[in-house]
Amino acid sequence: MKLKATDLVEVILHNLRHCAHSVPFIKGSPAIGKSALVVDIAQTLADESKLKLVRNDKGKPTVNINPKKNEFGFIDYRVALFEPIDFSGLPWIDIKTGTQKRALLDNLPRDENSTGLLFLDEVAQASPALQNTIRQLTFEGRIGTDYELPQGWDIVLAGNHSTDRAGAQRILTHFQSACLTLELVPDPKEWLNWAYQNDIDADILAFISFQPQFLHQFDPKQEGGFAAPRTWHQVSEYLSGNPSQKTLQPVLEAYLGEVCAREFQTFCAFQNDLESPKKILSDPKKAKLPERTELQYASVASLLSAVKNSSDFDNALTYVNRFDAKEYAVLFVKALTTKEKSFKKTKVFIDWHIKNQDILV
Repeated sequence: MKLKATDLVEVILHNLRHCAHSVPFIKGSPAIGKSALVVDIAQTLADESKLKLVRNDKGKPTVNINPKKNEFGFIDYRVALFEPIDFSGLPWIDIKTGTQKRALLDNLPRDENSTGLLFLDEVAQASPALQNTIRQLTFEGRIGTDYELPQGWDIVLAGNHSTDRAGAQRILTHFQSACLTLELVPDPKEWLNWAYQNDIDADILAFISFQPQFLHQFDPKQEGGFAAPRTWHQVSEYLSGNPSQKTLQPVLEAYLGEVCAREFQTFCAFQNDLESPKKILSDPKKAKLPERTELQYASVASLLSAVKNSSDFDNALTYVNRFDAKEYAVLFVKALTTKEKSFKKTKVFIDWHIKNQDILV
């Protein structure tokens, strides 16, 4: 089943709440945000339980094996880093009883009263022997007779396709038959909604709005970088530091691949033909209008970063409303109110929304 991110999260949350005998397995190409979605799922489960998902100073969840009473546990296993014996336990002899026991991993939750999410990532990179080993933990919540997963913990799996050339193996049939296998597919509109709220570079926003097919350009037969949600985020971070133009092209090619990088650079080169946001906001009725389609998208994106208050919003909308097509005003209002929800309370937005009852924002 192929799903965009919001639908996939909804299905997984429903599965975790109501289906005790199937485990969600997210499949998808590299760099499309599978791991990030699992974090969102963990945060939702924590919020529902009125517990805290502990995060580090970069906003990423920390491994929390033994959560406190007010905390939601989270463990992220990169399965491919382990050997089968790591999960099944290293055999040892109890001298007192003369029986064989197993030394298990010390980073499995043990508090019977704790709540959390165990995320097993890179499952498809696991060898068949390792898949067999983790199957019992995944679907029975135990490892032999030596360990049981606390009932308050859920499990989510993720991995690549075997055709992605990411070292993925075919998933064993008896393993996959017990999973709810869901394929994550990138959706440009959803990604843009996320990007507006996460300070992604304005040129990137404009480029993906204009050329949505370049959000994800993965070809397993090609070596090197490729455009994907994760790499666009990385490019945005790189651009935020005002890098040298001398080396920018090869860096972009390393991130995005040659074709996408050149398309993006060509798009950005037209920025010199744009009216400055400062001039637009000061004189929206007379400011020069962009004639090319790609420049209209770029102009909308540049205004998103420039609008700081209701007056700016009014002036920017006045300018965008002068464009030939209504879609640009819709794009601008949706993007701005997604980025900063407080603008929905302004008179500018309310008046615009009343005049455009047929458009859902």
